[in-house]
Amino acid sequence: MSAEKIVNEAKKWINKEYKPGQSAMCADFVSYCLQAAGYDYFTQYVPNMTGWGKRINTVQELQAGDIIIWDFTYDAVSPAGIGAEDTMTHVGLYIGNGDMVHRPTMSKPVQLISILEYSRYGAFNQGRRVWSEVGQSRIQELVLSCHSGKIAIEVKNDVMLQAGKVYFPNMAKTVIKFTEKV
Repeated sequence: MSAEKIVNEAKKWINKEYKPGQSAMCADFVSYCLQAAGYDYFTQYVPNMTGWGKRINTVQELQAGDIIIWDFTYDAVSPAGIGAEDTMTHVGLYIGNGDMVHRPTMSKPVQLISILEYSRYGAFNQGRRVWSEVGQSRIQELVLSCHSGKIAIEVKNDVMLQAGKVYFPNMAKTVIKFTEKV
């Protein structure tokens, strides 16, 4: 998966309605774009995104495809009560050239806006990079199987990079078989 897929998915929605009439859909919109680009992330609550991928600390470090988390865009109280996460109130996707795509409110379609202009509404909290340069190259998945007492290890090509699975980047398609000697 790549940053380009995330950016392309977000751009498809510019000036289109995303779940009209429903409030607090900015995180849902970002999650939808990530899933459409092949990533296994979903939340409707902005602070949950702070555990995704790599933290980006400054606006200058942002790259196309990064998630942008904003503070103080409105007063909020989390389901857990008042806490530090209540400052994180909005999220969008950085698409490069100083611009982001976001779902602003239930009464407006998805918008393209410069992050400089959006900074009038809130403060940059952090970015999150769920894609990586490694993730843009060919990734393989290691598959272990056991049939009739034989263990086979197979490496498959072109598999999505996800947490909890073992991957071997830049490895040719290979099958390794083990047999038990008696």
